[in-house]
Amino acid sequence: MIKDIKVYSWSDCSRTGFILTKLLTTESSYSVVTSLVKEYAKNPLSVCKAHVRSVRRNIIGLDETDWLSIEEMISGLHEDTDMDPGLLLGISLSICKAAFGGDLWRIESVREKMKFPSVFLSIIRGRVSKSGADWKSFMVAPKKPASAEDMHDILCDVWSIAGEELNKKGVLVGKDLQNRWISTLSTEDTFKFLGGLCGEYNLMLAADCGLWKAEKGFYDYKNEHRKLTEEAQEMMVKDMSERFGLEFVENPFAPGSYEKKEMGRKLKIIADISVEPSIKDALNNESISGFSIKPSLFYNYSDMKSFSEVIAKKEKISIFPSPSFSFYDPWIADIA
Repeated sequence: MIKDIKVYSWSDCSRTGFILTKLLTTESSYSVVTSLVKEYAKNPLSVCKAHVRSVRRNIIGLDETDWLSIEEMISGLHEDTDMDPGLLLGISLSICKAAFGGDLWRIESVREKMKFPSVFLSIIRGRVSKSGADWKSFMVAPKKPASAEDMHDILCDVWSIAGEELNKKGVLVGKDLQNRWISTLSTEDTFKFLGGLCGEYNLMLAADCGLWKAEKGFYDYKNEHRKLTEEAQEMMVKDMSERFGLEFVENPFAPGSYEKKEMGRKLKIIADISVEPSIKDALNNESISGFSIKPSLFYNYSDMKSFSEVIAKKEKISIFPSPSFSFYDPWIADIA
């Protein structure tokens, strides 16, 4: 039985605007950290506490194992109130956790063989001042990990090796707040460096272009002193992909600029749905092969599941970027 629900502010060394939702039952307590949308993030605790007070009276005394009924109530709150989606997600997932004794993965029936999505590790940061790197991020992922644990171990090892090798080459600057290595390598040299690691450790290579489009219609690579038109950007991305064997390219064009269907299929373009003007249009766009999924886009577990089912029917792939400020606790692995 649910006894109480509480919220606390949460922050890290670089950002605020996160909330920890704690659900107390007669058996134990279950917590989830989620991110809030910008308008609530300025003063999240007072706003969220006020909203939780209104929710508390509706859920205290309920049986947490009847989580589906509570999900319906949360859906109603999403439609009828101005409650922050991040807070609603925290309430939803904490109740789902409680329903399964903390093992959120048990929410779906266990099968003999269970798939899990590739988690792309953002290993080297782009756009470094006084260097030639303008792309937002360079990423790797194991091609055929035996398990989620195996994938984790491989990525940790490769991350360490990459840092050691960059240091030996004398191009290592340090790390950023997301633990990505910072180097003075140019974009091309970064691709060559990571391409070598990918060949040695059977990894996939991907990159996030970061949607860099200037106001006057150019893709502005400031460190490389280049401004590319839409057509030139297309040729550059295609050239990089072919020469360095990129498996996926995230956000190579500004939102809504995915008209080149054949190119999209060849490049396996990944779109960040949080920046797409229309999720529905993006889902139906044949140029887009998959989506970078951020948990903060959803307000409850059922919403996540429904969206993943739509992606599967559209035969799109889903990518969970890591590390990310969108999540801070292991429920993301359980959702995967």
